[in-house]
Amino acid sequence: VFMSKSTSLFLAVVFVCLAFVLSRAQALPIIGPLPVPGVSAITACGFAITKPGTYDLKNDLHCGLGITAISITNTSNVNLRLNGHKIQGVIPSNPFLGVIGISVTNAPTITIHGEGATLTGFTQGIVASNTPHLTIAGLNGQNFTIQATLTGISANTGDNMALNYLDVGVAGTTFQPTGIAVKSLSTLTLSHASVHGLPKGPAPVYGVYLSRVNNVTSTALTIAD
Repeated sequence: VFMSKSTSLFLAVVFVCLAFVLSRAQALPIIGPLPVPGVSAITACGFAITKPGTYDLKNDLHCGLGITAISITNTSNVNLRLNGHKIQGVIPSNPFLGVIGISVTNAPTITIHGEGATLTGFTQGIVASNTPHLTIAGLNGQNFTIQATLTGISANTGDNMALNYLDVGVAGTTFQPTGIAVKSLSTLTLSHASVHGLPKGPAPVYGVYLSRVNNVTSTALTIAD
């Protein structure tokens, strides 16, 4: 095959440049699947969410005494996906210390996806304050299990709230144990939820406690001791 001198020179330059690049190239380490863009991984207790986005729990958590597993504070538009994992806390000897599993404060438009997940070993499972448009939900056949000694879910949100496909257990002898407590809310949707394990004793016990909630829609709600 005939090539002109200019073509031969061009190809020679290309081969030299390619050889130089290959000589400097280093093999990339194999580190497993790359992280999904825009999704933050949670792998340890005490994780603080302060920015909008999607957060994935990657493994079971075993939290020490007094440690909140996950907190969402002063942000908005957060999707927290527990991915069927178990979050285990340590119940204090003093039941009034108020150890919280997941806390949400000053954070509108929050969704906690709890399908198949378990939150247990805390005085209060989930506590939300000033959190308009809060959704805590499992899926049909994959309920979100929450077990606590004082309150399963305590919310003072000020606006719409949806609680769907939940299995809430309260097992303790503390003052006024409550499965679900909701205050100062415009609209509450509560569907396919079970509250059980309520202790018997002289103290008042509430399966679901509502105060200053304007509109309530309840479907397939079960309360048992």
